[in-house]
Amino acid sequence: MPELKQRSWENMEVGEEFGPMEVVVDDHKLKSFCFALDDFDPKYMGGNPRCERVGMPGVLCNDLLRVPQTRYDFRTGAGTGLHAKQEWEVFRPIKLGEKATITGRYVDKYIKRDKQYVVLEAEAKDEKGKLILRGKATQMRSLKPGVVKEGPAAPAAEQPTPPTPTIIGGVIVEKADRDTPVGAQVKPIVKEVTQNRMSAFTGADRLDSIHTNAELARSRGLANTVAQGLMSANYVAEVMTNFFGDGFRKGGKVAVAFISPVYPGDTITASAVVKEKKAEGKATRLEMEVWCENQAGKRVTVGTASGLVR
Repeated sequence: MPELKQRSWENMEVGEEFGPMEVVVDDHKLKSFCFALDDFDPKYMGGNPRCERVGMPGVLCNDLLRVPQTRYDFRTGAGTGLHAKQEWEVFRPIKLGEKATITGRYVDKYIKRDKQYVVLEAEAKDEKGKLILRGKATQMRSLKPGVVKEGPAAPAAEQPTPPTPTIIGGVIVEKADRDTPVGAQVKPIVKEVTQNRMSAFTGADRLDSIHTNAELARSRGLANTVAQGLMSANYVAEVMTNFFGDGFRKGGKVAVAFISPVYPGDTITASAVVKEKKAEGKATRLEMEVWCENQAGKRVTVGTASGLVR
């Protein structure tokens, strides 16, 4: 096995291939993800004998992000980057006990406003070689003090007042169909972010991470530990799954940017509004504007998502 490289921006090579890395979606993985995202749907948790247990659409998201560990030493320099953008394409749910094979590659690296970025494409396939999830992540490396300019995080003991979701057109639709009008807003969801959930999502053993280590996060100019952007992306995916059902689990897409930190103690509302309808084969794809906002009404995640109505 080749010696692992130091995980620095200078060492990262465009075109470098990673994997294969095998991941089994077991009971612990499913339940940990449910706890981290506060989503205890029986499809994921079990308890319904008529329903085969599957993972959330993003259950493999961190595995895609970590596939470079097959070539890089994740014990050094791994936890001080900041996720800037994320894209997903969802092909099908992964089942309890199923094994996924993860591969990936760096496709770009660049400097913008004196900040170093790297772009990773990765995908998960089943044992027959069929796609489950494909992702493209843009990350800022080597977070330095002063890069993030934010006010103080909500105190951990403080219970924020749940926000009133922003209503765009006065019409909220719970389930997608071919008659769903452009301008309709999807039923939003509200999530309370806690350090326990953040740690479960990232891995409580990741003490080198700004998501779990408050001292490290403050040394990088943050007010506190910060939630992974992928948590907000998964909130968006939950809104889409609630709205489209299998139309998102089999054919859904997400493309979001993380524009402001989410801290423990924050309350996040994930929302979506229908922007466009277009034919795709025998189905109709609904294109959505999506966003997450905190208890102060500040948007922390923005972008687009879509699903199919068959």
